[in-house]
Amino acid sequence: MTDELRVDGRVTVYRLHDIGYAIALDRAAELLGAGPTSRVRPERLEARAIEIRNPPISVPLRSLDLTLDRGICPATVSAHLFDFGVCSLQVQVQAPSALSATVSGRVTTSGWRGVGYAKVVITDGNVTQTVYTNSFGFFTFSNLPTGANYTISVSKKRYTFSPQQMALNDNIANVTFINGQ
Repeated sequence: MTDELRVDGRVTVYRLHDIGYAIALDRAAELLGAGPTSRVRPERLEARAIEIRNPPISVPLRSLDLTLDRGICPATVSAHLFDFGVCSLQVQVQAPSALSATVSGRVTTSGWRGVGYAKVVITDGNVTQTVYTNSFGFFTFSNLPTGANYTISVSKKRYTFSPQQMALNDNIANVTFINGQ
């Protein structure tokens, strides 16, 4: 068992705080102003443990970018004030859409003919993969960790190709290298 948390999509973290016996939600909404607050009624579910008669006041506090192992993830922090004396702080972190991704494309001449058996290398400084194009110039890299910036370079005798850089957060297709460009 590992201590590593893997998320595909979004993670929400709550922290509850007991801030008193009762909160006057109408007065709190008045003090906070009409703009940033909202009161959304919870949906009814079949099994209920707690019935919340008055929906909380939701206040967005801050948006920020969190730097994680796999890159930068946008996050939002908000507070929810309940009339029974509880304030919940919520942090939502948008994770990369996938933990690994595929990059594919084609290597061609200036006349759009595929360049077969060209060496294609992708690296982010930590991970490096090498593949060779098929006879039509197509290549594919699989299982690349997302959340990093990659450089792709192509080499073949008598041809010159400019390296390309890209941020990888999801699958990328149709990466094209043209001789002389």
